[in-house]
Amino acid sequence: MSRRIAIALVMAAAIWSAGLHAAPLSDHQRQGMFDILFEESPAAALPLVDVPIGRDTTPPRVIGLQVVTFPDDPSRRRVSEAGNVFVGLGTLELRLTASEPMAAAPKLVLRQPGGFVQEAALTDASANPLFVYRVFPVPSPEANGPAALIASGEFDGRAPDFGYDRANNPLAAFTVERAVIVDTLPPGLRRVDISVPGNFRSIPAENQVLPATGFPSEVMAFVADYNRPDDGTFAGPNLATDLASGVDFERAGELVAIRVFDPRGRRLPGTVVTRPPAVVLLLPDPYDPRAGVFTDTDGDGRADPIEGTYRIETDLVDRAGNRTTSSLSLSLDSTPLGRTALQVSVQPVFSEPFPNPGNPIPETGAAVRRLERVEVASSDPDFDLARSTARLLSRLGGPNSVAREMRVTLERRDGKLILSVSRDQDGDGRDDFENPPPGEFLPPGVPDPRLGRNDGTYIVEVKAFDRAGNVSMVTRELVLDTTPPRGEASFPAAMAKVRGPLRIVDAFLDDPVAASGNPGAGIRLDAASIRLDFQGNPVRPAGPVRGIAFVHTPNPDDPTRPDFNPADKRHKVLLEILDPAGHPVSLPTDGTADGIYVMNVRAVDRAGNSASFVTSFEYTQSATSTLTQPLPLRNSP
Repeated sequence: MSRRIAIALVMAAAIWSAGLHAAPLSDHQRQGMFDILFEESPAAALPLVDVPIGRDTTPPRVIGLQVVTFPDDPSRRRVSEAGNVFVGLGTLELRLTASEPMAAAPKLVLRQPGGFVQEAALTDASANPLFVYRVFPVPSPEANGPAALIASGEFDGRAPDFGYDRANNPLAAFTVERAVIVDTLPPGLRRVDISVPGNFRSIPAENQVLPATGFPSEVMAFVADYNRPDDGTFAGPNLATDLASGVDFERAGELVAIRVFDPRGRRLPGTVVTRPPAVVLLLPDPYDPRAGVFTDTDGDGRADPIEGTYRIETDLVDRAGNRTTSSLSLSLDSTPLGRTALQVSVQPVFSEPFPNPGNPIPETGAAVRRLERVEVASSDPDFDLARSTARLLSRLGGPNSVAREMRVTLERRDGKLILSVSRDQDGDGRDDFENPPPGEFLPPGVPDPRLGRNDGTYIVEVKAFDRAGNVSMVTRELVLDTTPPRGEASFPAAMAKVRGPLRIVDAFLDDPVAASGNPGAGIRLDAASIRLDFQGNPVRPAGPVRGIAFVHTPNPDDPTRPDFNPADKRHKVLLEILDPAGHPVSLPTDGTADGIYVMNVRAVDRAGNSASFVTSFEYTQSATSTLTQPLPLRNSP
């Protein structure tokens, strides 16, 4: 069967072929008809069919372009109009809507910084003129930043043509320069103040050591995206300058979180909140045992934080979907400096006429005769010199009196706290400490009644911090004693005549009450001395008497000891006479040892004051006159 089809086509502005002609048409104007003739035979002609025709020369255009992030994750899918949309690692879905149905889908290209260009793949054209594409941005830091989406069409009659409508008009060129901002770098923790390295990444600061009383009720970690300035400001992404999407604080507790673990690995309870630019863990009162953060280990009703290193973990996600987990640490030191870690000493240390004892000052019992400065040092490297302080107080009115703070100058030098004691304690511009200068009108040999008025108990009070902030209060007491001790002949009495036999001589040693009314530091028996000198007679030359010295400590208070004697209250130094072989012996009673004997005694107190005195007696087996001119008492400074 043969068939002949005659079709008149309307093209551009005129009608041609099959000998037909019509007037020119404007765009979208419809005129005329197609005469479609089907001829099987001259006798079987079909009726004419009217077909509307029109003219279309207007290029189609893009009327909508959307960016879908996380297209395969319903929980995170987000549809945005193209323009400053932050995108990260992963596939993007692009939805292009043309102004009219298309005969061929447009080409859609993603152009990233660094010259990276790639064509998006068409995945769905079933809803023409809506076309769906997918593209995976180049995941390189060099390609991060504002990226353009470019839609185009082409129809020149040579394959492959694309992006044209049913009248073969190609799509009008369409570009969105900042369609998306590619951000493939995850957010992180950054210092707010770069001038203090290691600090202000968190509060408490990273690697900070906390004291036992300083555990926080909240832990704050400052965050920033990779190109944020370190100035602590936060106003959201600046679309004109930023390449980073910024932490997505709306996901607090979900993808943005902070956790704190104690030194035993237990996670501390708390609530995550955000305070841009920080993520915060709010803790219950850490010192309330009922809160469950810590337990009360010593039964004082207050919870005790665990000593050791705490781990802080943060989960962050930015608006481009980049995720990161970071760890910080801080420590808690609940052990303050021990008392033995602090050395408190009185300076200068002098040796003449007797060493200044008690350096460093022990817990109790220290005594000095000069108090120029006090130095506090520590053998513990954790000692915080900058925060530690000290003061000197006097308590001269007895053990129950109120201590008075001394006038001192505090310095921190050479790793020590140095308290220099002012020589002018009453502020009148004249030196009066330890004692004022000797009076101008005192009779010879008369002691100044003001000497010793500052003698008594002094307290060094040290407030020592370790680097964590734990505080140790250390107190040292010392006795300032500028009053010299005294000696008094015991046996024989001064200027006495003694009949033999005589084997032992001795003297009392006393530490008198000072002008302030306070007792002295006490006699130091191991430094006392006694010497006996014979003045000679016609049959025996003058010379020292050989002997061994020993001391006596009274015991009027302890009846459990065998030497208890309630009437015995004075210290003594004694000399036992020895023969040439070193055996105890009495002086001869045959008259060969008769004559004058001089006893030299030196008394020393625990503060280092010393005094020497001389007494004499006559040893005789017959009556003689007594001595009338004993040697005077001599005090040493």
